[in-house]
Amino acid sequence: MSVIEVLRDEINRMTLESPFHLMDIKLAQYKNSASVRIFLDREDCSLSHEDCRQWSRDIQDFIDSKMLIKNDYRLEISSPGVTHPLKYEWEYRKNMGRELILEITQEDEKIINLKGKIISADDKGIIVESQNGPARFLWDKIKKAQVQTPW
Repeated sequence: MSVIEVLRDEINRMTLESPFHLMDIKLAQYKNSASVRIFLDREDCSLSHEDCRQWSRDIQDFIDSKMLIKNDYRLEISSPGVTHPLKYEWEYRKNMGRELILEITQEDEKIINLKGKIISADDKGIIVESQNGPARFLWDKIKKAQVQTPW
């Protein structure tokens, strides 16, 4: 297994029964060092500095105990940021009331772009309030969704 696969398995194990979710891992290996970037998010609130410190300690202990990276490495723990594309149902619930920019696949397979406020999310999809009023979009029709930043 690769370093990323081992880290992904362990972090997913560590996040079970918690509000944390592993979003992504980036690994860059150089001649005498490496950079490991781990992106986490919380289902219940924003990721705090203390969350990042604790996760950094726990993941560093794991990397060192398994000797996953032989050379010096830099470990960075952060959230994926507000502008990352939404992937999971819980992310839509977390962003309830915020403006989204959506790419939607219509019945005729055409892609439309839409901006609106997410007002509901359930196991079938979301309801968005746009300038044309409320509309329901099923999960399989949402090609891309991103939170619209206020700046």
